[in-house]
Amino acid sequence: MLVVGGKADQDEERYPYMTRIHFVLDDTLGLLAGCGGTLITPRIVLTAAHCMALARKDGSNIFLRVGAYNPLMDEARRHKFELRRVQEFRVHPAYVQLPEDQPTSPHDLALIVLDSPVPPEFPTIALAQEEEPYPAAGAELQAVGWGSTDTDNTRVAYALQNLGLPVVGLPQCAQQWSYAGAGTTLIGEGHLCAGLQSQQNICFGDSGGPLLRLGGSAQQDVQLGITSFSFPECALPGMPSVFTFIPKYRQVGCCLAGRLGVENCGAKGVRRCDGHD
Repeated sequence: MLVVGGKADQDEERYPYMTRIHFVLDDTLGLLAGCGGTLITPRIVLTAAHCMALARKDGSNIFLRVGAYNPLMDEARRHKFELRRVQEFRVHPAYVQLPEDQPTSPHDLALIVLDSPVPPEFPTIALAQEEEPYPAAGAELQAVGWGSTDTDNTRVAYALQNLGLPVVGLPQCAQQWSYAGAGTTLIGEGHLCAGLQSQQNICFGDSGGPLLRLGGSAQQDVQLGITSFSFPECALPGMPSVFTFIPKYRQVGCCLAGRLGVENCGAKGVRRCDGHD
């Protein structure tokens, strides 16, 4: 997915928890920029499960740039970022990888454990708590990502883009998607919908990135959603984009972290849930 109608933030350090996920496909195709993600502990990146479709089982073909702004220019501009490989990753156990011509399956989240922690100067993003209610319709949240910047998916965003999107209630979201021929069960309680306006929404390349409630600084931001899917024609008026609603997955997220052997799932309130399946 992508940010159509967004803008590059003039402050390159505004989203230091943002992580660019790259995949090495083969010796011919080389490095492919795939998805976004967010740093939730010094060793864990949160992203969408469907982003891991290109990953080898051991994660050996994945590179991550934690704190990236413009992956093509960061080194030349001496922008601060950390390059990491993957120790291990896990997707939600109920996630099902669907064909490319279908919307993404529910439970679209994954955790990636980095091969080594990043330094403390890279703040982690706070995740919405389990008791966080679905936000009020019309409330503005912020989508952030490196996706395409046009509806035809021909212009790639090299610099990190951000865009304010209004929340859409689940009943309206389900109704709008039903008009497009989607089944009645496509949109569920594990989703958060946002964006109805023309020429302003996520698109290809934004997957796995965050939907945020902005604070006064990166340390005060709260992530409510993970970019999951949108209509194939990006930023189509009246078609909300769909995000994984983090509060519905706090328990399983902690357990995935525990199974990866990561202690202190509790960074910024992500509590452990030993014994929960």
